[in-house]
Amino acid sequence: MVEADLLYEHYKETVAKNETSIRSRNRYFVALLVVAGLSAVLTANPLFFQELAASLAETKLGLSPSPLNAGAADVLVWLTTLYLLVRYIQLAIGIERNYIYLKSLEHDLEKAIGSHAFCREGDVYADNYPFALNLIDFAYKAVFPCAFLLSCIVHMSMSVRMKLSLPYLAVSTALFGVTVLLLASYMAFLISANRTSKVKCGERK
Repeated sequence: MVEADLLYEHYKETVAKNETSIRSRNRYFVALLVVAGLSAVLTANPLFFQELAASLAETKLGLSPSPLNAGAADVLVWLTTLYLLVRYIQLAIGIERNYIYLKSLEHDLEKAIGSHAFCREGDVYADNYPFALNLIDFAYKAVFPCAFLLSCIVHMSMSVRMKLSLPYLAVSTALFGVTVLLLASYMAFLISANRTSKVKCGERK
């Protein structure tokens, strides 16, 4: 039973880590929504961040003129967007892969202890998946990436219309390109990923 005990401890640790990752992913999801909202504000009022920075610099630091111009503000938003997106995608992909690994651990536990009790994170979770959870899953994996990509495209078009100086525009364009590439690779992963196998717990040979 030593092997079963070791597997069980590892299984508990893996489940706990996955739950922590899910909470972190949710926080980054909210942060990305906030950034998308800031991008919308910037699209509607390109000078918003410049005016805000000027006001804060003058009232809090006694600086005039503002140390942040429109180009720097645009680059800052892109950098923030890219960082949050990288962390979100890292966590989201890790969670998807963890479910595959957890299912494998459940299979090993099933063989080690001769019981079908350990199916919660794999087959039981995926079996008869509720429609409401399917909708949430669809929102996370399809609606959100597409909507976020659209917001990035709108933001980039605004950056071009603002006629920023060439260095700022070049940096913003590069960051936009990396963001689109990252989103495209993430969406390709979601399309190809198969989180759960068709074999159910207790049916394996």
